[in-house]
Amino acid sequence: MSEQNQRFHAISVPPKWAFTDHFVESNLRKWDLSSGSKICRFRYEKRHHKLAAEEFLMEFFNDETVQSTLQVLGDGREWVPCKPVTGVTCQVAPSDLVSLEFFDRLSTCDPMIVREKGSIVKCMDKYVDGFAIQDMLRDMLLSEESENAELFSEEEKGQLLYRLLYHMVLGGPLCQYEEDLEPYLETIKRVYKSLLRYYYLFGTCRDVHIPMAVCVVDDAGLLLLMTVCSVQKNAATGKVEVTSTVYTVSEVEGENW
Repeated sequence: MSEQNQRFHAISVPPKWAFTDHFVESNLRKWDLSSGSKICRFRYEKRHHKLAAEEFLMEFFNDETVQSTLQVLGDGREWVPCKPVTGVTCQVAPSDLVSLEFFDRLSTCDPMIVREKGSIVKCMDKYVDGFAIQDMLRDMLLSEESENAELFSEEEKGQLLYRLLYHMVLGGPLCQYEEDLEPYLETIKRVYKSLLRYYYLFGTCRDVHIPMAVCVVDDAGLLLLMTVCSVQKNAATGKVEVTSTVYTVSEVEGENW
């Protein structure tokens, strides 16, 4: 593909963001989310509209630069280039929450999930969907029979904050679980800010430039979070407008997905 026809260009990570932060990196390794994850950023040269999400994602996954940069885990657990895809299923993950107070109910519910000082309440051991449940937090996240199963509504469970909690708490096959809630919350806060942060490219807002943070978690089933940040100037008001849209890609149809 010629440079002129490329729509996506890989760009370096910013000097300060969550995925190069020692605290975050250490926790992702502890929760076994590093080995099956890949984070990339790209600049997109066309205008983006969230109502055309699937068209945008099809173009994304079939771009040669994306395929060689993003990569997927092969059968031998090695990173290999992505191959063309024929279909994508995605949803917009709401990301309008601005406070971790969203999780305060974990300490006020009955039965309690998190104690006042932050420790996670234990429960009787059981298995759900292959996961060992040994505390009330994992019980709430996984068990339909949990007394706290409806603590968060279905709409709230679609929020990016909740999705990050879900995947970080459950982790990968060799996850080392936390005794306290705080490491999860602090990691979520840093990752959330990085996924939604926008950057001005080339010092201009004349065109729409879209940096994307892409997070793929493979071991616990495909989780692909894609943050699309659009920067453009409103012709009517003259003001610069920035919008962030987060997609969760639930299914990719292709040869090695």
